[in-house]
Amino acid sequence: MILITVNGKPERLDTTLTLKRYMELHGVALLHIAIARNGVVLRHDEMEGITLSDGDWLEIVHAVGGG
Repeated sequence: MILITVNGKPERLDTTLTLKRYMELHGVALLHIAIARNGVVLRHDEMEGITLSDGDWLEIVHAVGGG
């Protein structure tokens, strides 16, 4: 079991996942979001190659239009 923190909330994963797969399983479209993993902001093309590990913390921010 893997324990990660997402936007300040603990979450347990039953299996190892890539960050991209994690986002897909949660129905999050990657187009209008920014993600930081352990304090490092990621490019979208990096997400498929990143495997979530025990203790990782993610900050996921959705872009909001307006003006």
